[in-house]
Amino acid sequence: MIIALKNKDTLIIDEFRLKCCIGRGNLKKNKIEGDGSTPRGRFKFGTLYWRSDRVQKPDTKLFCKKIKTVKLNQINKDFMVIARIESLILEKGMRDAISRAHAYMNAGADGIMIHSRKKNPKEIFEFSNKFRKDFKNIPLVCVPTSYNSVREDELDKHGFNIVIYANHLFRAAYPAMQRTASSILKSGRSKEADKDLITIKEILELIPGTK
Repeated sequence: MIIALKNKDTLIIDEFRLKCCIGRGNLKKNKIEGDGSTPRGRFKFGTLYWRSDRVQKPDTKLFCKKIKTVKLNQINKDFMVIARIESLILEKGMRDAISRAHAYMNAGADGIMIHSRKKNPKEIFEFSNKFRKDFKNIPLVCVPTSYNSVREDELDKHGFNIVIYANHLFRAAYPAMQRTASSILKSGRSKEADKDLITIKEILELIPGTK
């Protein structure tokens, strides 16, 4: 990504031209706080924000730098960095997804998580087949929330090691709470709901230090 200030009101980022505003003191290499100027120089990005309704997600190396930083400061060998790829969600294509996977692995990631919102697993299978050509034994993670008709044995055959059911227990808990609340309101007591509940003793057994 190349960023340049053409003049005091035009900022150029690759092919984009954006309106901008600099300090009343113009550009200065040696800026002093409060002098009304804008610093001139080369600066590292710390965080990047963008309007997804106006431009595509910028291609940056910020995530690779974060991965490298974490791995350089890792003190527990059991700690793993799994890099999450959103290319397919953002419809940036398979090439972008594979390119990011290679970049994250080269940066030191221990594994890759690939996301998709398609109703069938075709594109994640395409990703896994391409990914496994270069990375045979790296943990590969999927989250089959949208493509929920696929079975775990099929995911395993396509090279996935970890399957995350991201929100299913939470989504199951809410209807159960609704049914219990309706039962209590209808009966004017909680006895009728007991058949759908675990006991207090069972709850306490789940909490460390309560036995």
